[in-house]
Amino acid sequence: MMATMSQGPANADGGYAPLHGAWPRTLPHGLVLRKMDIGDFDRLTALHAELHQQSPQQPAPFVREKDAFFAEHLTSAGEVWGLWENAGLRYQLAGYTVIGLPTASDPENFGRDLGIDDEAHLALVAHLDGTGVLPHRRGLGLQRYLTGYRMERARTLGRKTVVSMASPQNSFSLSNLLQCGLTVQRLIRKYDALRFVLVRALPGQPTYQDDRHAVTVPLLANAEEHERCLQAGRVGVALRDIGGHLSLVYANRGKDAAP
Repeated sequence: MMATMSQGPANADGGYAPLHGAWPRTLPHGLVLRKMDIGDFDRLTALHAELHQQSPQQPAPFVREKDAFFAEHLTSAGEVWGLWENAGLRYQLAGYTVIGLPTASDPENFGRDLGIDDEAHLALVAHLDGTGVLPHRRGLGLQRYLTGYRMERARTLGRKTVVSMASPQNSFSLSNLLQCGLTVQRLIRKYDALRFVLVRALPGQPTYQDDRHAVTVPLLANAEEHERCLQAGRVGVALRDIGGHLSLVYANRGKDAAP
């Protein structure tokens, strides 16, 4: 099977990156996206803490970032984009999304989690870090929109590979990343929990062999079951409801699949 694609948002130069067909192209009425700076630090960290407290799953299935993480990404380690909604006479922060732009020498470069040790390739990696949206704005496709936006930003900034991570417990984020053309390529223990490592080459179109040969593994199965598929050269490409339980669909890579 082949992932379908569509054009993503125009960047500052008017260019486009091909993105997955499930990605929304526009923001809902009343929302705007603006790059944040260090002056937004307090509002950003407060929102992140609020989203952790409000998570219906406790502990929350997404990483509780330290304040230093946000300070670094607001200044030198990447970009943070705020999702602002019109609240009468002013705008209030309704969500955020983070793109990491690690250096080749950064020990936290996610490329290392993929086994990449060549500095030239590590320098081309971008992280799709955390995204959070207030509950009353969920269900509008905003996470997919923000994933597509960050991929376009990464491409514009010269990055060739985007890497993200998601807990098997966080099926919502995992599904959104898969719908945006990232594929599960590893399962590792990071940040004190198991995390799927998802990857996509830019601006490439991910391809997979015929899905008649796909294998499904229950999402919350033992890690060994997922490892067998990954070690056999398969990649996770979609979630499927089987008997009321989510399973991860593993397909064989296409010949031109990345990395």
